[in-house]
Amino acid sequence: MISVFEAEAAGVRETLSWIKDMQMQEDAVTVESDSQLTILALQSIGLNLLEVGEVIASCKQILDNLQRILVVFIRKNANKVAHEITRIIPITCSRLLLRVCWRLFPISFCFE
Repeated sequence: MISVFEAEAAGVRETLSWIKDMQMQEDAVTVESDSQLTILALQSIGLNLLEVGEVIASCKQILDNLQRILVVFIRKNANKVAHEITRIIPITCSRLLLRVCWRLFPISFCFE
């Protein structure tokens, strides 16, 4: 079972990967997350030795190549995307299944 922190960080990583895959590097994009731990980890300079450290390092590497992408913390009650995803994807998803679910489900509601 993965931790909530790891799932939140993986969600940010998948979002950043999607932005990169869609060749939106030149666009000004704001990625919102209601995981304050994830945002603080992304802003930290130090080495993250937790299990989620690899995911955070991957996010930082992607962000280094996405100059106009901003990742910010928002309060949970303002995060419509997170609520829609948790409604669609079962809590029992494994890491692999979480990646597959993220890629399969349409995210058109992100652009409303």
